Amino acid sequence: MGPKQLREVKIIPATYKYHGMVFIWQNKIAMFSFKKDMEALVIESEELSKIQKAMFDVIWDSLEYKK
Repeated sequence: MGPKQLREVKIIPATYKYHGMVFIWQNKIAMFSFKKDMEALVIESEELSKIQKAMFDVIWDSLEYKK
């Protein structure tokens, strides 16, 4: 898992229930909900994308690397 595909993988503990996905790129955020009414939202904002990236980094840094 991970290194063979040239990526690092970290798993969020199962105690956190979520049914969606978030992509952050350039100055955009895309949020997808896969529960019941499948919904998507795209936000284009430099400041909001920086905030979302900072939140991602905090979560990423708190998780253990899974080999």
